[in-house]
Parts: sequence; structure tokens; C-alpha cells
Amino acid sequence: MKRVLRILIPIVVITLVIGFVVVRITQTTASHQKMPKPATYPFDDARKLAEERLPSLSHLIGIDAAGSGLTNPDVSQRVTLGMPFIDYHFDLDAMAASATVQSDIRNQLDGGVNIDFPVLVDGKPNTILTIGYRNQNWAFVGLGGYSPAQLVALQERLETQGIMGRVDLLVFGPGWSMFAMVDDKGQTFLIPLEDSAKYFPELDFSGDQMYALSEVLPLVHVQAQRVVEDSDRQNRDMLSRMPTQGPTSISEPTATPEPTYPAPVLEPTVITAP
Repeated sequence: MKRVLRILIPIVVITLVIGFVVVRITQTTASHQKMPKPATYPFDDARKLAEERLPSLSHLIGIDAAGSGLTNPDVSQRVTLGMPFIDYHFDLDAMAASATVQSDIRNQLDGGVNIDFPVLVDGKPNTILTIGYRNQNWAFVGLGGYSPAQLVALQERLETQGIMGRVDLLVFGPGWSMFAMVDDKGQTFLIPLEDSAKYFPELDFSGDQMYALSEVLPLVHVQAQRVVEDSDRQNRDMLSRMPTQGPTSISEPTATPEPTYPAPVLEPTVITAP
């Protein structure tokens, strides 16, 4: 089911690539090591931690064209925190294996260990402040990374339409494609926001469309297969070019590496409006 967001407002494109990187070492690697997710997300406590760090970070917030930060005496009144969100990214190996998920998709995603707060200067999105779950504790992780303007605008638009669920961030990479993820009326929806690698030409990345999760997952499945197969092929090629260990007898025939072939091209399912 595709739903149109009825209220249109300008969207600012996120300017910096999010640092979600998936590394595959060999063909037999199932997935990179995951950080354990917390049992619960203490948003109120995380906000307190974030607010405690804001005064010491004020010189880094609101960088202007001259490169100077906010130095006004009333900086504490000008800098506030927006609505929190959690960042996730697709497990490429899991999505390559299946186009469906069981129960809550968040349990099958990577990430989910950061609570991010948009940092607002005079009410306008500027950067993010991250409180992370590390070693079974919540603590300040860092400031910055990308502009949250697009996500903040979406939060506001959904709220005006009575969609009050938390708007989380979901990334597909490498290359990266970005989705907002929100629950409404017992369903999970994805709102495409950015597709710098052009993985999903079937989807509308204007930020004005909501897709049911079940519509997007088959497309993610196809692209995850391509990424994983391409990575495995590159690893096989690299291993085939590595020199043989130990001396080789003159009379011993030289082994010819097996040829490798590109993965088959799969046609994605086209999503159409009802």
C-alpha cells in the first residue's frame, strides 16, 4: 500500500554520508559482528544526558560562514533538542537470504544502539547529538555527522496528519539509501528519503510517499543479493590472484584458477499505486 503525505513542505537534502559500513571478509562470512541492542530505550534519561552535555558543546554548534561557533551569552536558550530517533541499517546477508521478516523488523536490523537528538539553533535543525548504548550503559557518544533537517521536517509533517509514532532512520548500504521508518495503526511504513547510489529507482524519494514495509522488502532483497554476490565475487577474484604458498616443483603443472562469472541480473518488482 502506498500512501501520499498530504502536506508538502520544502525538504533539505542531508549533506553528509552516514557512516554505516558493512565489511565482508571472505565468501564464507555470514555477517559483520553486531553490537547488542538494549532491552529498552530510556528516552527521558537519554535526553537528560544530552542536555547535560549541551553547555560544554555550545562552541561547536551553529557554525557560521566564518567558521565561528555560537558565543552569545544566551546560547543555552538558543540551542534545544528535538524529538529523538533511533538509527538502524539493513543486515545485507540477512536480507539477501530472505525477502520477508518475522515479527518486529527492528529485531532483525543492525544498529539500534544509538538515540539521536536533533540539535536545534533558534528552532532550526543544525546537527545531531548521540547518546549510545555501550558496555550495557548509556553514555554520550558524539556530536555531529549530518544535518537532521530532512528528518525533522518529516517528523513535523507526520504529526500534523495525526501520525504520532517515532520516526526512526533506516539505511541500506554500501553506497547508501536512506529511509524513515514509522509505525502507524499496527503497521510499519518506510518513507524513502535519499538514494545516492540509485539502488531503488522504483521508489519515490521525494519524501512525500509512504510505502508498506512488505512492499519495499522484496526490492531490498534483490539489491542485497546483488551487493553480497558482487562482494563475494571480488573476494574470489582477489584470492585467485594470491601467490601459492611454498615452493613449486618445476615438473608440477601450474593450476589454472576456475573462471568466475558475474551474478545474474534480477529484475526488481515494480511498485505501483493502487
